[in-house]
Amino acid sequence: MSMLILIFIVQARVHDELDSIFHDSDRECIFQDIINMKYLDRVILETLRLFPVAPLFGKKLNKDVRIVTGNYVLPKD
Repeated sequence: MSMLILIFIVQARVHDELDSIFHDSDRECIFQDIINMKYLDRVILETLRLFPVAPLFGKKLNKDVRIVTGNYVLPKD
């Protein structure tokens, strides 16, 4: 959710969307409300695209590897 802090226009649009769904009520969020949160959904997806939650793991070879489909060798270092 760091994108909402950095970009005020996006934060304002999300706030407006939530206001249009909930108005001034204190009711709990239901499934239909979540379906109606289209802009918030796009903000979350874009944030996850920019900042993925899964870490990237690099691989390190122990020895040179020859690729069978061509005359390629992946070097150890």
